[in-house]
Amino acid sequence: MVSKLLRQVMTVALGCVVATFAVGGLAACANNDEQAIRAGITKELDAFKNPTQASLSSVIDKDNASIGEIRNMGIDPYEFLARCFKGFDYEIRDVKVSDKTGTVALHVKNKDLSKAIEYANQQAQTPENLSTLFEIKNAEGENGMVKKYVEWFYAGIDATSDVAEKDVTLKVTKGDDGTWNVDDDSIKELVTATYGGMSLGE
Repeated sequence: MVSKLLRQVMTVALGCVVATFAVGGLAACANNDEQAIRAGITKELDAFKNPTQASLSSVIDKDNASIGEIRNMGIDPYEFLARCFKGFDYEIRDVKVSDKTGTVALHVKNKDLSKAIEYANQQAQTPENLSTLFEIKNAEGENGMVKKYVEWFYAGIDATSDVAEKDVTLKVTKGDDGTWNVDDDSIKELVTATYGGMSLGE
């Protein structure tokens, strides 16, 4: 139950991140396009390094549907994302451009959030906490349980020193207006990698 509810919140949060990626490109020679892609990716990803509400607010639309969905669960979306990306770092290792398509080779790392979920699971299974969850469910319903799970998840993030690292390739395409856009599936792969490579469908 813990894993299912936390993955639900994390999947919604992924939608917030996907909405941030529109890389401004230059409709010029390949070198300039490569520079534009690097600059755009750097701008977006730097907002998730040592993130704060201010830095996240600069890249995430407060009116995004996913933001509202997380708020409806009783969770501060910016705090949730800031916690999830607390240990995030990245390196752009290569950018290749061919006409209106390109790829960006990234190496990303973050705290292993699967360990934080394991911690939350362990907390939820103690007799005392099971009793607490039963009381919360009766009083506040499922959203109350989600908030409690997220508290344990945050504690698990703070408690773990394990790091997950992965190479990710982003696919980018250039629109008629000269703007480079990151493929949605690539962004989902990137966020999944920062979540420790776990399947959000589990």
